[in-house]
Amino acid sequence: MIRKFLDCSTAHLPPGFRRDLRQGTSPFTDIGEDQDRRWVYVDENTLSAEQLAEALLPDAVQKIVRYALDNECNVICFDPDGPDLEGDFTVFFENDEETPITPDPAPRSEAKSTTGAALGAAGTCGRLNNSAESGRYAGWRGR
Repeated sequence: MIRKFLDCSTAHLPPGFRRDLRQGTSPFTDIGEDQDRRWVYVDENTLSAEQLAEALLPDAVQKIVRYALDNECNVICFDPDGPDLEGDFTVFFENDEETPITPDPAPRSEAKSTTGAALGAAGTCGRLNNSAESGRYAGWRGR
């Protein structure tokens, strides 16, 4: 089975959440990492009331998860050098004291995934092979 993933700049994560992600203490299910990037698994349960009661996700992170799920991506790659998401996504600085940048809503461009399906807003999707063993993704090699 081939799955898509959302490639997302870590600049869209609040600094505290970004730190937790790097340290492996975020509420996400980690499925891979390399020196800079983290791959996490998300599904509808990630945004369920029960899950959010246990581990609150910042609104900006919930918005990224919803965007991924709406575009049939169950994996998100958070990458410091990854692309910025177009549309109404906040950009955070490394320093908690700096004011985040929230762009004015603008018309969204029609981007295409690697399978040719429209994403509705510019984003990058790639492919991962799904392994039957314990729900992990196999065959992924970080750079």
